[in-house]
Amino acid sequence: MRSCKTFFYVSCLLSLFFFSVTSQAADGLINDVSFHINSGASESVVFHLNGPYLPKAFAMKGENPRVVFDFMDTQLSSQVPSAIAAGGVMVKKIRLGRYSEKTRVVLDLATGGEFNFDQDFDEANNTLTIVLYSTEYPPKHEEAVVEVTEPSETVETAKAEEVVVPVEVVSASSPAFEALLSDVSFKDTSNKGEMILFKLNGFHPPEVSGEEKGSPKVTCTFNETMLGSEVVASQQTDGEFVKKINVVKADGDSPLRVIIELVPNKNYDLQQVFFKEDNLFVIIVNSYDAMMVVPEKK
Repeated sequence: MRSCKTFFYVSCLLSLFFFSVTSQAADGLINDVSFHINSGASESVVFHLNGPYLPKAFAMKGENPRVVFDFMDTQLSSQVPSAIAAGGVMVKKIRLGRYSEKTRVVLDLATGGEFNFDQDFDEANNTLTIVLYSTEYPPKHEEAVVEVTEPSETVETAKAEEVVVPVEVVSASSPAFEALLSDVSFKDTSNKGEMILFKLNGFHPPEVSGEEKGSPKVTCTFNETMLGSEVVASQQTDGEFVKKINVVKADGDSPLRVIIELVPNKNYDLQQVFFKEDNLFVIIVNSYDAMMVVPEKK
């Protein structure tokens, strides 16, 4: 099983929104949606799909907290109801509907709580499970990004201050890692937002986590991955959203990490995409504006 973890705090202090995105195929289909109350103070929403179609996701705070999942270019089976009365401690109701070119699923949450959620995709059964749990009871899951295929695009690297990292020397006693991160670059010329591009030698996406306290940042952890000799240790990007990119080499039990420092006091929309043909993992950072949700049918 591959799993994709998306980390949220649903509270009055919420300021960052992170989500994953898959390919833009038009033949996605949600065949069924179900709600489950689990042991261990967690609740699950399970989507039965016809392929690896992960949604964009964002949280909305306020008097009516909710998490919204947008399945781009994905249809909703006529057998799936437009509303499911969950009645959980955290999830009160699930609303579904077709909106523009996407299917939108809204989880209405209980007020006054602070929740996290994980996304786990089972390739064998094409099921996506959203597990919600209190911040006081975080379950542990392996993290990864579902493989997608996108058209190649020309990469233009923005100028940045560079500090060259010496080449890693692998001795006979060193672990022989197959994964290689050969380049990390910044691009701010796309209308999609500011991009951080990771050139790899295969499908080796990192674990991605966000931190909103203090100086906001995104950390990409590359397990069992070597660092190329041309990768710079620090890039002062001074973008509208991305301030700086730091590369921390693997040391002992600590894996290779890339830390993206963000401009504070903004709401962020962060996308993760893997371009299979180019072995290119891309993080797209943009600001988040208020988004409409599926209106409840009366």
